Amino acid sequence: MNLDQLETFVSVADCGSFTQAAAELYVTPSALMQRIRNLEREIGFDLFGRTPRSARFDGSHPIERVAQAHPRRGG
Repeated sequence: MNLDQLETFVSVADCGSFTQAAAELYVTPSALMQRIRNLEREIGFDLFGRTPRSARFDGSHPIERVAQAHPRRGG
């Protein structure tokens, strides 16, 4: 996992949307999706439940509990 992947993960989690997160990070949506796919491949499971309009945690992964316990600061 690298810093870009972690920053991307936090942004998508905060925004609830891949498109909004891409705009926040000043990257294209396809670049953002590639970061997320690479991270998910690396850790071995999907991080987000995906719908045509949103991305959200499905509640079944420990990473969600970590993200909730450590909210983003300054953003």
